[in-house]
Amino acid sequence: MLEEPIEVPVNIISIYRFYRSEAERKKVERLMNAMLHKRPLLVRGFFGEGKSRAGALSGRGVAELMLLNKSFVKRYGRIQVIFACPLRALRDEVYKTYFFDIGFVLKAHDEVCPLLKQRLRQGKEYLIALAEHLKSDTCLYSKHIGHLKQAMQNGRVVVTTHTLSILPVVLSYAMKRKPLVIFDEAEDFLERVSRGLNEDIVEAVKRIDIKLCRKIRRMLQKEQHQYFMRYTTFKQLLRDSVFISATFPRVIEENYHLLVDRELEVTWLFSVGEKRQDMMVIYKGKLLWKDYPKWKPTVQSQVAELVRVTTSKYGVVGIASRNYQLTRDLEAVLSSIGFKVVSDLDPDFRSKILSSEVIIVTTKGRLYRGINILRGISDVPVVIGFYQGAEPKERYPPISDYILEHCGEEIFKTYVRELVYAKNLQSLYRFIRQRKNRHVMVLFDWRFHEAFYHFFRNKLYDEIVRVEVDGLSRVSDVAKLYI
Repeated sequence: MLEEPIEVPVNIISIYRFYRSEAERKKVERLMNAMLHKRPLLVRGFFGEGKSRAGALSGRGVAELMLLNKSFVKRYGRIQVIFACPLRALRDEVYKTYFFDIGFVLKAHDEVCPLLKQRLRQGKEYLIALAEHLKSDTCLYSKHIGHLKQAMQNGRVVVTTHTLSILPVVLSYAMKRKPLVIFDEAEDFLERVSRGLNEDIVEAVKRIDIKLCRKIRRMLQKEQHQYFMRYTTFKQLLRDSVFISATFPRVIEENYHLLVDRELEVTWLFSVGEKRQDMMVIYKGKLLWKDYPKWKPTVQSQVAELVRVTTSKYGVVGIASRNYQLTRDLEAVLSSIGFKVVSDLDPDFRSKILSSEVIIVTTKGRLYRGINILRGISDVPVVIGFYQGAEPKERYPPISDYILEHCGEEIFKTYVRELVYAKNLQSLYRFIRQRKNRHVMVLFDWRFHEAFYHFFRNKLYDEIVRVEVDGLSRVSDVAKLYI
């Protein structure tokens, strides 16, 4: 990053406890400068470069400046820092690591009210369970929203999920503040943030402040039981946002001005220190799911051999599965052979990692992106990957209407394809966490290469050495030469 660092007052001291090195301090201060002066901002970087950490520390730094420096407030206005994550587990981890003393966790209704969660466990549809809960149970959610309002008035950082980030954003506008919204794993935000808020959340605001609720309703539009951002509100949000992503859709980046009438500033973030080139052993064909019965026996024998070789050398191997059916089949086969296997189908997945030889994460499963799954294991040296293509049943929410209206159908089609690329690469990099180590990726689908090349172009060849395999039955023999 080439921006000059901002001047940090001497009374801003707590953030310095978080820095691991002088180089990290400079990186974070330059990113703070970019956040303050160059919004909307996209922070790009290869996987494992420390983007999320730098973004969280930068958000914390801005919040501390707001709390402790009056001249900063006069210069930049009353900024409300919001850090949004794709998953609840990642939200909680980010809060505990970076914002435990100056943050507030905005939770979903079912997290706050145990009785609602209990009703949902009975298999009831959400709106039915919610209606029964509001009618019969003691609801605690208005109190939680009251605490959110108080936290924002006190300048605390709001840490929440992408979907719920709508609320503190519109609250900050209504409270005449400037939201600085940091979206980690930002391409997920594009899918989730326009899904809308359930009306119970807006009703909870109404119970604590009717005037505030009226302001919020002017920024949202109601459809059935949900409130969606009006395009004017969405457009303003996109002007105030910071996106952190290795795989942010390029077509959105390049056509951002069509959505917002403002260019998206882009800055690349690079880690310092030793890096080693990873190895990609990739099958040159494509394994289509409709042909699963045909390629299933060959793939299972190939995976078993790869697992045998890898666990004997390193003790652990990671598998990025394309769907839960493949996850179940691989788990059953490898377990029957005698390997200790854990998958994200197991509710105690993270607690069992240390005692497992094979770790399986499913693309678009509950832990395939954002969160560091490797508790107690710093890295996995060998990862086996299966590609999940686009599914016709997938729904791309209201942002698709904005893209279609303002950018056109071709751009929308490219956007959908890029989201598929992003999801597959994210699942691979749940295992590869240390850039200083060498990794071998054994990929059973050429579309992985298409995804890598789409986002990283020639940088791909700086990061990864590629070995291509023609025959499906030869993948393990070739990969063993490099494991």
